[in-house]
Amino acid sequence: ITTLTSVVKESSSSSSIMQVKQLLLYCGVLILTCSSSIIFVTTYLVAVPASPLSSSSEMWSLRGNEMAVHPQATYKLKGTLMTEERIERLKGPNGPKFAVMVTGAAGFVGMHTAIALKKLGMTPIGYDNVNEYYSIDLKESRIEELKKRGIDFVRGDVCDVAKLKETIQKHNITRFIHLAAQAGVRYSLDHPLEYTRNNVDCTVNILEVMVELGLKNDPLVYASSSSVYGNNVKTPFQETDRVEDPASLYAATKRSDELIAHTYFNLHNITSIGLRFFTVYGPYGRYVDAAAAARASCPTLFAH
Repeated sequence: ITTLTSVVKESSSSSSIMQVKQLLLYCGVLILTCSSSIIFVTTYLVAVPASPLSSSSEMWSLRGNEMAVHPQATYKLKGTLMTEERIERLKGPNGPKFAVMVTGAAGFVGMHTAIALKKLGMTPIGYDNVNEYYSIDLKESRIEELKKRGIDFVRGDVCDVAKLKETIQKHNITRFIHLAAQAGVRYSLDHPLEYTRNNVDCTVNILEVMVELGLKNDPLVYASSSSVYGNNVKTPFQETDRVEDPASLYAATKRSDELIAHTYFNLHNITSIGLRFFTVYGPYGRYVDAAAAARASCPTLFAH
């Protein structure tokens, strides 16, 4: 602008006018270029968050003078609408049968999940390290229930990569229900490292093993928690609520699991479903905690 002004002031000759025209043309090109860049960047920033699974949609990047397809655009979700009729067909005697690893099978939800899979004609393989977070006797009684039904059970830690791979290969496992975790909110106040290890590190381990063993096309179902809703004040909770204000380390690790699972979809196209459990109870639930809650005049029952 300064150069343009000085040229106009100094001379009105034809050569000067030509310089002015050239400068105007140059400025016009700059304005158009900058405007195009701003439009492109703004569109990109607005468009990418529009879908929670943006890697499954077509994304573009600029290479030289050509628009090239982003590598993640090759990832396509081939979803099929689930209906009650389809569920019954899958459950029936002629439906597909899989060997399914159920981690946390010595837990309340894990035991009942393995038993339900067995009834569907699947081949569940229980996997649990049977830690001492709560009654070992209760966990052993659940394991006995699995054995009565002919369900194989492996004592192993999900963070033990070698053991995990050995079990998957031995039983030809192609489906995964990952329920093993360090549960409880209060316990996380005094044992924070157990939560980051068991809930975050071990989840990454199972995903990495799936990648390494070529099981990327097989789905993963994993346990998240209703605790991820944290300090949300809106009720009832919904899956679409923002979950960025956890009220405990336990909640933070479970939210981390969700983000990690999403990342592995972006990186390796591993599909997954996270289940945000609320309080559950039933046969072989954690009766010790239920009794303690009753003494405190609180009806909440825990069943990890």
